[in-house]
Amino acid sequence: MFRTFLLAYLCLSTAFSSPLTAQDNTQDISGIVVDALTKEPLPGASISILDNFTDKQTVTDLNGGFALNDIPYGRMRIRCAYLGYQEWISPTFYLGPARKGFLEIEMQESAFILERIMIKPGAQDNDALNEMVLISGRSFSVEETERYAGSVADPSRMAVSFAGVQSTNDLDNDIIIRGNSSVGVLWRLEGIDIPNPNHLARRGSSGGAVGIFS
Repeated sequence: MFRTFLLAYLCLSTAFSSPLTAQDNTQDISGIVVDALTKEPLPGASISILDNFTDKQTVTDLNGGFALNDIPYGRMRIRCAYLGYQEWISPTFYLGPARKGFLEIEMQESAFILERIMIKPGAQDNDALNEMVLISGRSFSVEETERYAGSVADPSRMAVSFAGVQSTNDLDNDIIIRGNSSVGVLWRLEGIDIPNPNHLARRGSSGGAVGIFS
């Protein structure tokens, strides 16, 4: 009789203790992450747990929702990070068996104060090829000679359109730059000095009736 009672007691004890042993002391946390101003969902935000012995983390879906499952009971904080927004950390709360945790996280945009940016202009297309020339020096392309009226494909006549340049007369293409003598004008083509780039050039002059280059 005693042995039968003991066997029945052990069976009942095993039956009632099995669910308690199988119970895992964990709970789920879910929520949504939105912009604090527009209330639009923020997909891809990083969600992690602080102050708890777990390394579980996740990211929000296209609707800004997230879920962290099987989190051990205890006190903890939730951290949310998103590019372009201030980091959000929840107050400490207790996660227990009573109910699942739900958080509605509103993220504030972060403003960055940048250092001063200085922009300096580079070399211009019309800079003189001779680096020793500080003033009254200019370069131009073949295409540019076709855009000036009355140049007749003559670089010398085209230069008259520039400020501080004038011609001597209509019979030749001598030019005077800033009041200096036309004899002192030096023409260069791809770095090669050309004393007088003209047909029918006059001796001791830098001009002529017809330019060589057209």
